[in-house]
Amino acid sequence: MTHSAKSSALFCCLLVALTVAPISAVSLTIAPLQGPRDEQLQLSVDGRLLVWLRVRGTSISLCVLAAPFTGERSELPLLGWTPSAPRLRLSGDGRHAFWSNERGQVWHVPIEQARLGKPEKLPIKAGGFASIQCNADGSVLAVGVCGPPSGPSWTSQYTAVVTVQRYMRGWVQHDPLTPLRDGNRAQVMLLAGSGRVLVYRFDGIKQAVRNEEDDWDVSPLVFPGYDVTPEALSADGNVMLLKGCSDAERASRPGGVNQRHVWLSTCEEGNWGTPELVLRNRNANYYNLAMSPNGRWLAWIEFDRGEDGNTIRRTRLRTMRHKRKGWGKPRDVLDQTGFQQVWNTCISDRGAVAWTTCKGWKGYVREFGKKTVCLD
Repeated sequence: MTHSAKSSALFCCLLVALTVAPISAVSLTIAPLQGPRDEQLQLSVDGRLLVWLRVRGTSISLCVLAAPFTGERSELPLLGWTPSAPRLRLSGDGRHAFWSNERGQVWHVPIEQARLGKPEKLPIKAGGFASIQCNADGSVLAVGVCGPPSGPSWTSQYTAVVTVQRYMRGWVQHDPLTPLRDGNRAQVMLLAGSGRVLVYRFDGIKQAVRNEEDDWDVSPLVFPGYDVTPEALSADGNVMLLKGCSDAERASRPGGVNQRHVWLSTCEEGNWGTPELVLRNRNANYYNLAMSPNGRWLAWIEFDRGEDGNTIRRTRLRTMRHKRKGWGKPRDVLDQTGFQQVWNTCISDRGAVAWTTCKGWKGYVREFGKKTVCLD
């Protein structure tokens, strides 16, 4: 597939990805898409619990399924079509699920023994189109709050980062970490499982660390000599997955292709180390990067390209484990000739991996050393 054909396929997938808003019924604003479709697959830290959204025609459900992922799933219907998809997030311990809708409502549902409890709307003023990050026990949230849309493109006026914490007296929303001002847009929000480290992009990479007073100390995060962006953060906040290249390589190949390499940086005593090269982007390109909460497993989609640099000859979903002597050899979870769009890649501390294929919008999960299970 050529680069332009791939872009068209990706645009079609994004168009199909529109889903419905949870709980509160709203007016029908777009034509319903055909289903069922499995979206936003997420695993608990131990890989024993999977949550996802299942779309059937004009309805959508939050689904929960426990390993070995062949039994009966628990479902919670979420109602109403809107132009934007609800944003889903599972706590690391697998006991809490959160989601938001275009009205800025944030919802929570407890999970016990792979069964969904009663949903509650949290007292949070999030603004529309909010994305969510959650810590390991569901007590800290980081919410990317978008301002009201402007113009026919529905582009938000701003995107701000807001933190929320659960106390004995209830949920408390803190002041925004970024301005609620037109043109200011925060990106790539990552919250550590500890709930004490938050990384996001806003005028460069920023790191917010929660202090003893439960306030957040924000500082720039710079990797001298590297042009990289954060992709994932470990549960303890001490390992960061990065994508990009060195400044020297960028300077030697201005405008060149295949410079989005994969790196890891570790933090010791509050200082982030020089990025370590893990995967070099040459004839193969890496997408949908995921890292396990313990930082010892990686998963990614790998496209092998032809000599022209555009034609995709092979699509693979691969995983790799860090052992005592370093990173082991990649293992193929999915291997297909030609182009296959894959979404929602995630991986657990035990090497369980889950994903969605755009063709048919089927969800899949595979425990390490076992066979792949399709979420029929």
